[in-house]
Amino acid sequence: FTSRRVAGMRARVQELCTDLVGRGADGGSIDVVVNVARLLPTLVIGSLLGIDLDRTADFQRWTDAFMGSLLVGPDTEQSRTLAEMEQYFQEIIAHRRRAPGPDLISAAVYAKAEAGRS
Repeated sequence: FTSRRVAGMRARVQELCTDLVGRGADGGSIDVVVNVARLLPTLVIGSLLGIDLDRTADFQRWTDAFMGSLLVGPDTEQSRTLAEMEQYFQEIIAHRRRAPGPDLISAAVYAKAEAGRS
């Protein structure tokens, strides 16, 4: 999360906000907490990581399960959800090894590969 990378996300964050507000306001009014504040961090982090934003609901569910498990320890449902998240990220990491992109997962995979060569 360098300042240059964050600054480079400005246009993307504005685009995400415009989309969220537009979708939320389609009904004539908007609950900013529900329609923007809850989803925006997930979308921004997802964009940085390079995840498929069509999986935003899954990513939010995985995040909720992860945070819940940190607070009180994982229950059975959270454990299943976290296993699903792990499987998804294992697939993404394997894909980034074959075809890196401009995202943080690719950068981490590349950095680990470079560290292994040293």
